[in-house]
Amino acid sequence: KYQSARERIFELAGAFDPQRKNDLPLDEIIKILTVSLQDPQLRRSKRWVAAKRGDQAEEANGPGGQRYVYFDYDVQECTGGVTEFKREDGSAIEDCDGKVLPWRRHLIVATVLPTKYTSMRSSYLDGSKGLNSRIFESLWLLDASAPVKKIDGKAGIGAELASVTRSFSVQPAAIP
Repeated sequence: KYQSARERIFELAGAFDPQRKNDLPLDEIIKILTVSLQDPQLRRSKRWVAAKRGDQAEEANGPGGQRYVYFDYDVQECTGGVTEFKREDGSAIEDCDGKVLPWRRHLIVATVLPTKYTSMRSSYLDGSKGLNSRIFESLWLLDASAPVKKIDGKAGIGAELASVTRSFSVQPAAIP
């Protein structure tokens, strides 16, 4: 059964903590996080005329055993809107209403961990006063990107972007 991107994201809960409450495989996590690469409507909403998943797919554990997932994908963006047209034979084609930009590579690192959110409201509907804090499992994501030619070409900034993604770390909230 096809699920929306919003529904699929909830599957990540528990897949990143050290106890692995959810044994979601690496490839499935990446599929959930890159659902817009396969969905033509989501691609068009992001103004992507083309998108493809890259070769990088790995995971590592942070200092507290927290799971971090690393992957990449390439997109070709349009400066205007991307529309879909139906040909006479019924097949669909997409068109960029603007300029098609060069391929861009996105290096991604993601984790999910408990995060403390504090409301800044001074009062609540239930009559309580003061700050109200709650712990939620939150998706933390770093997206470092550059044109593919600059990553693979003479500029060689691929190593710098990889270093940025490897330095990404999030401190989990203290759970009382």
